[in-house]
Amino acid sequence: FFTAPGTAAAVDATFAASGLAPGRSSPRERFEHFAAWLHGAGMSERGAAAEEVIAKVMAAETSFPDRFARVVDILRRIGAAGGLAAADTLIASVYAEGNGPEPLLIPHEQASGGDLLMKAGKAVATTAWRAVEGTCSRDSWPASLTRMAALGAARDPATLEELATFTQSDQAGPIAFLTAAAGVPIPLMAASFARRGEEKLSTAAFHADCAAPLALLHGWGLDRSLTVILRTLTDADAQLLGEMAIGDPGFLLPLVHDLRAQPSVATATASLPESLDRWWEATLGKVVATALHDKVSPRTAAAPADAAAPVR
Repeated sequence: FFTAPGTAAAVDATFAASGLAPGRSSPRERFEHFAAWLHGAGMSERGAAAEEVIAKVMAAETSFPDRFARVVDILRRIGAAGGLAAADTLIASVYAEGNGPEPLLIPHEQASGGDLLMKAGKAVATTAWRAVEGTCSRDSWPASLTRMAALGAARDPATLEELATFTQSDQAGPIAFLTAAAGVPIPLMAASFARRGEEKLSTAAFHADCAAPLALLHGWGLDRSLTVILRTLTDADAQLLGEMAIGDPGFLLPLVHDLRAQPSVATATASLPESLDRWWEATLGKVVATALHDKVSPRTAAAPADAAAPVR
């Protein structure tokens, strides 16, 4: 998927726009220049520290080679089933020659100087802002969060206004508030978002929460791709991904079983909202409740899990 033409063009355009690979004539040269920069001066001491942490994890994780091979096999089967074709077609159409998005200007943007990673992050955030607002309503929670991300990447003071608007929104549900809590670097603000999410743990609130993301996927033709991907997974695949994602092999199984039980991809795609509701009631709701509780009351050695905490 990541070497597909559309995706390669999108990555290349981001590198070129952010200045991460100036003066390179081909996508391959730009990518190699960026990789060399990232490994060298780009990350400096942070890169060395990250490499040390990764090396320790890799040394302790003896199952990594087997898991990696299995994930690659899963991706190959999903690709063969057509689960990734729509995404690459979408990216190719957006970044087709002469059809790329114009830079999105932020009025009070503070200069990022020589921080090229910040420039790249801003380019991605503003592109997402434009795309989400063009598909969902401006008042939807995905649009609100993408605006917050773009404004935050540009260090624009309007970020605070967007934060207040999102917090007071009646449309956001448990997934929206968990997403916000996970993305905010300030613990007190993350806890505030999580508390709002804990107030909206009903199936009805989750169903309403899913409306905007599903509309986004449908508008881009990716709801069918998601269905194909999930129906392609075997039970062993779903257990592996659940274990890798949250340490629970049974996490994805109810959704995978529900979608595979549908007579066709078209029927499964049409019934995706109801399948998600049943998944919420089976496993996802408990996982989200636990994650929200952990944001409100982080578990530490001094404050271990208590009996009142949701159990995953």
